[in-house]
Parts: sequence; C-alpha cells; structure tokens
Amino acid sequence: MIRTKKGVDISQCSGEILYAVILIDPLFHKYGIDTVLTSGHEDYKHSAKRSAHYRRDAVDVRSRTVLDPAGMVEDIKEVLGPDYVVLYEGNHFHIHWGPVYAGS
Repeated sequence: MIRTKKGVDISQCSGEILYAVILIDPLFHKYGIDTVLTSGHEDYKHSAKRSAHYRRDAVDVRSRTVLDPAGMVEDIKEVLGPDYVVLYEGNHFHIHWGPVYAGS
C-alpha cells in the first residue's frame, strides 16, 4: 500500500513520478516495508535551490526501516531504469525524473 505522510501532496506530481511510485511499491512490499511518501511537490524549502520537487518531478520515500539502504537504492534503480535519479538521504530515498542526468 502506498501512503503519504500527513500534509504531503502528490496530486500535481508528473506522470513519470507517479509511475515510478507505482513501480517501486512492490519492491518495498517484497522487503516488508510500507511505501510512505514523505515529500511530493510541496513548496517548502528543499536543500537544493533547483530541487526537482519544485518542478513536480520528485518524491521522497521513507527509509527509516530499511536495513540495507545502499542495496535498496540499487534495487530501486534497477526497477526504474536510467531515466530516474535515486539517492539515499539519511531518512529517505529521493527519487526524481531526470533523463538529462542519466549516467551521471
């Protein structure tokens, strides 16, 4: 099941990001973890000045119960393919649509 943290809005996220969330949900369930979105396109300040969140091309997914974050990043990348950027940022995975950056 895909859930959102209270106050998180994904209603205006791009189709590519919503598709990514649907694709990774079974992966999280495989590991016995709920897919909890902790950020979508909210307008609050993100760490990067030109954050993909502002373009509605990113989501953050809770990672606090993931035992092997590095392995999970690799699994997510494999599921999503090269047009997505996947980063582990301590308490969440940041996923954004970024075909321009593929291979970087």
